[in-house]
Amino acid sequence: MLLLTSAVLGAERPALSIAPLLEARLTDIDGRPVTLAGMVGRPAVVAFWARWCAPCRDEIPVLEAARALYAERGVAIVAVAVEDNVEAVREFAAAYKIGYRVVVTGPDGTRLLQALGNPEADLPFTLVLDETGAILAERRGRLRMDDIAAALNLRPMPAAASGQAIVASGSAP
Repeated sequence: MLLLTSAVLGAERPALSIAPLLEARLTDIDGRPVTLAGMVGRPAVVAFWARWCAPCRDEIPVLEAARALYAERGVAIVAVAVEDNVEAVREFAAAYKIGYRVVVTGPDGTRLLQALGNPEADLPFTLVLDETGAILAERRGRLRMDDIAAALNLRPMPAAASGQAIVASGSAP
């Protein structure tokens, strides 16, 4: 699903803030409490997902490729599992050989998605952030590598995954 922004709708939409994400009480896949406040200072791709979500599973190779391609440029890839069961997420991450950071929302996942401008709590949902934490782009639905590259103004991968394009916050498609 393509996310329509205020420029497309012609209506004023309040600027989104990542404050709810930075303030969220998350858990890493080892069961330790964590926050994502430390990711400010570098560009980041924050992908919200769930184990049961087929399009979310389809994004794993794209996020792995982004991690490999953009690591030297300091881009952080963070997967935020909208789940309660940390053990199940850890087992899933191991089975799918996920090499990027994975954290778990616990029972507040839906509220967190809504606070970040996703009122229906659609998954997958991705935010692309600049190094200051400003939201460069947001995406509901399957992500492609060239979506990430375009949002971060980086060189895209030659063989990008298929899917719909990302829409930069505040701009028309």
